[in-house]
Amino acid sequence: MKLLVIILLFIFPYNCTPNTDFNKSELVSDKGEKLKERADTTVLSEIIPKEISTSNYFSREYFVVIANDTSGFSCIISQNKTNERIFILLNYSALKKTYNSFALADSAEVTERQRKFKRFSKPNYPEQIKELKLILDHASKEFDLSKLTSLRLSMGTISGFSTNITKQYIQQFGENFSNPSNKKVVHLIEDSYLSDDLKRILAPYSLKITKCSVDGLVYYKPREQTENKTSSEGNLIFEGFVYFNIIRD
Repeated sequence: MKLLVIILLFIFPYNCTPNTDFNKSELVSDKGEKLKERADTTVLSEIIPKEISTSNYFSREYFVVIANDTSGFSCIISQNKTNERIFILLNYSALKKTYNSFALADSAEVTERQRKFKRFSKPNYPEQIKELKLILDHASKEFDLSKLTSLRLSMGTISGFSTNITKQYIQQFGENFSNPSNKKVVHLIEDSYLSDDLKRILAPYSLKITKCSVDGLVYYKPREQTENKTSSEGNLIFEGFVYFNIIRD
């Protein structure tokens, strides 16, 4: 849990704003399909320092680079050194990777260096799915994925996902966000295209999802909507941390 809490501190501040133009037809976009065909596509990985992952875990962060373009989407794989159980954390940041989050102690210096950094690319949903497939194929040579027990992500990590789930929630249950039900949102996630794609990606490793849960469910107004002064309740979207429990099939 200490590992999860530490990493969460770096997820929510840097999450991308969900793509409100997302639609399911993007799942088969040519751009996403061609990712695996490019000869200049590389999966890179970096060990996360023990100061971040704690001494009980070995953690490595994976991400895709196409030519000189680094994806802001990351897959962090952590293994407990005692029981060898593995969990995966999906993350997005346009500014930095988790493995070097503590590289600089002085916040002013961090801010100044971030201004000089080239922002990482923002993959759409099909690209994220393709990147995750490539990453797991690469990581399976370094980790025994049969020991994978959970996959975790914030809803905002997946492009367009928060917006899509919120739209479905409104269609089925109305726009009353005063008391959102975790169970209702969990049911929507279980029946989502994301769950279907994760099941398909995990199947070659003889893994299956047995349960989904949501922690810290909140609703908020995306930053650009606030700046544009759009204030209707329908513009609110959900955010929360999603857990998929996984077992060997």
